[in-house]
Order: sequence, then C-alpha cells, then structure tokens
Amino acid sequence: MRNKNKGYNQLMIIDNTEENHNIIKELNNKMKEFNSRWRINKKYRLPKKDCKYGWGGSLCKDDANGIGIYLYTTKKYNKVSFEERRKYIEERISRERIEINELREENRFLKLQLDEYKKTEEINFLGRLKNNLMDTPEELDSYEEDIINRIKERLK
Repeated sequence: MRNKNKGYNQLMIIDNTEENHNIIKELNNKMKEFNSRWRINKKYRLPKKDCKYGWGGSLCKDDANGIGIYLYTTKKYNKVSFEERRKYIEERISRERIEINELREENRFLKLQLDEYKKTEEINFLGRLKNNLMDTPEELDSYEEDIINRIKERLK
C-alpha cells in the first residue's frame, strides 16, 4: 500500500493481518533485548467500507485495512537524552560565563591603558604648548613667516 500524502511521521502502511501484528511484536521484543532506544508503534489506518476514522484519526483493529508504522524512542532514552542535553547546556553556559568574565577583565584592563595613554598625550600636548608659548618673539615671527610662505606656495 502507498501513502499518497507527504510529510507524515508515518514510515509506511502495511496490511492489517495477524502475521504483520506478530512480526511487529517480535521486532519490538528483539529491539528490547538488543537494548535499542527505538520501538515500533502501530496505528490502524485505511478504514474498511462503511467505517470512518474516529477522533484523531484512530480506528479499531477490526475496522482497518492497514497498519501505519511509526518509530519512537523509549521513555528511558528520552529521560537520558534530556539529562544529557541539560548537562551539555549547563556546561556550555558555564564556559560562556567564564569567557564573558575574561572579556570583561580584558576590557577593564584596556580601558585603564587607554586612560593612561590619554593622560600621557595630554601631558605631552601641554608640554609642547608650553614650549611654543615660551618661544621668543623672534621665533614666533619666524613661525609666522614660515606659515605665510607655505600658503603662498600652495596658491601658486
């Protein structure tokens, strides 16, 4: 039998026979012995003539022509899987917090360095300004002549 619809979790539909019921039961037992995290779930599908799907698409065994096959994980695996995911997320959050704290510390250190650099530049600028103001009038006249000559050269 073919499933014409696309996008379902259903793997396939097989005939609703006693033989197929026994095969599904045997497969589930073997998966359990093998300690597999998977189990086969069945839902009755393809209503017989004059039968209709019930609420949620369910059918009684005797009213169905087919068995829908689904795979699901065991409760044990779901619990373990949840615990593993939670542990992974907690570890990742912890690593991220450590990295954030390291970056904050580096940022604080860089800000201190920047403040020191700014102070040094201000002191150097004030020193240069002081030196220029302490120049003699003759030196200031020389600066003025130099600036005027540069402007004249640019205008040529």
